[in-house]
Formats: sequence, structure tokens, C-alpha cells
Amino acid sequence: MDAVIGAEPQLNAIVKQYMGYMSYVETKEAFERELLSMGKSVSHPVVSIHSDRQKVDIEVFMCSI
Repeated sequence: MDAVIGAEPQLNAIVKQYMGYMSYVETKEAFERELLSMGKSVSHPVVSIHSDRQKVDIEVFMCSI
């Protein structure tokens, strides 16, 4: 559980970025309000992948885990 708590700001950033990507505007805003009310933070935005080659490299890596 400690590992999750340590990575929580990054996980929150990923969730927030995903909601934005999927156009879940109201849900994203509610998520941000909830985090604020709980005193939790969101880390810096997750770096977006700019090239298809980077996407393929990441997919190959993820499948090999």
C-alpha cells in the first residue's frame, strides 16, 4: 500500500489526463474538486507521447512486463 501512496500524485495526474483525453469535462472537474477537498495533490502533467515510434516502443515494453 505504501507504494501506491508514494505514487498517488502521479496516478492522480494520469487519471486527470485520461479524463481530459476522453472529454469527461464534468467528471474531471469533480475529480479535481474532490482531490482539493481531501488535501491531495496532482503531480506535474504526465509527459505526452509525440511520435508513433515512441508509442510502439512503450507498447512493446508494456507487453514484455
